[in-house]
Amino acid sequence: MRHACVIGIVVALCAACGGSAPRRVESADVSRQETLEESRLAERQREAWTPPVLLWEVGDEAEASYVHAALPFGTTMRHALPEPHDGALDLSRAIVTTFDPREAVALDHVPESALMGRRDRLDRMLGAEAWAALRAQLGPAIPDESLRRIPPMILVEHLVRVRMAEVEAEADGRNPVPHAISTSSVIGDVLAWARMQGAPIVSLDTHEQAAERLAAIPRDVSLEGLHDALTNVDAWRARWSALRSAYTSADDRALASACEASLGEGALAEARRAERAARIEAWATTIAAQLGQGRAFVALPACDVVGDDGALARIASTGTRVRRLGAAPGSAPPRDLGRSREAGVLP
Repeated sequence: MRHACVIGIVVALCAACGGSAPRRVESADVSRQETLEESRLAERQREAWTPPVLLWEVGDEAEASYVHAALPFGTTMRHALPEPHDGALDLSRAIVTTFDPREAVALDHVPESALMGRRDRLDRMLGAEAWAALRAQLGPAIPDESLRRIPPMILVEHLVRVRMAEVEAEADGRNPVPHAISTSSVIGDVLAWARMQGAPIVSLDTHEQAAERLAAIPRDVSLEGLHDALTNVDAWRARWSALRSAYTSADDRALASACEASLGEGALAEARRAERAARIEAWATTIAAQLGQGRAFVALPACDVVGDDGALARIASTGTRVRRLGAAPGSAPPRDLGRSREAGVLP
């Protein structure tokens, strides 16, 4: 009897010291054996798991390119492209993107080619009440003689950045700076990285080209949009808050829906949708050429990437291989290393 007790004590001590004896793991509907080795494997996988990102691998695996949906303003690369996904930049031959939104042309330096004629006066087009509201929302920095010639749609886009700055401030728990525009930019961070590393940059357009596209939107539609932006400030702020939330969740379907809502309604939405389509079309040849060479990192404004009419769908329609990288939005760190490899990190 004494020998049996000794043997029982020895077995119990061996199990407690990390021997091969399994420990029992139970839940409401599962009972199974989990060894110490399995526990360590699961822990390694949890450590390797990364949050989902809006990043896609495109083309042949050996010479893969990457497409990143980047919010032009309102967040930074640290949040939008965290480790190890930022390694896609190191693997890339060239950076393909638009201009740096942080270097946007000031309203009093809009290119002459995009300005309205000298006989056109925005204050007369808007009327006294809307003009006063515009002056109040822009602040005193820009003189009247310059402001009167700026196309309404350029002012709409400027006010969008003011609303986004307010959304950022609310998310950070601070008071917004009056009249200030958002300066957080994933595209700006990517360009800063490329310049620091000496990586080649392929520019898709310039500030001047962007301003000219906005100026080309029909005057009556853009005036209606400016009136709406000045009158319904809370509604515009809510749209951009929803867009930023969808973006930070890395849910591309929710983002596509928020992008559509951010266009507004009626004729304004149609005009902005047409401008976006023209923008994607203008970039298509350059993007296709860079993807064809392989190992390109393409950072585009997020709303130009997602959705049925976005750049990513256009790329996929050519038969090019497109694979989402990162875990599915809302997923928890996976337990099994073998079964969850595709939901893991950058190859």
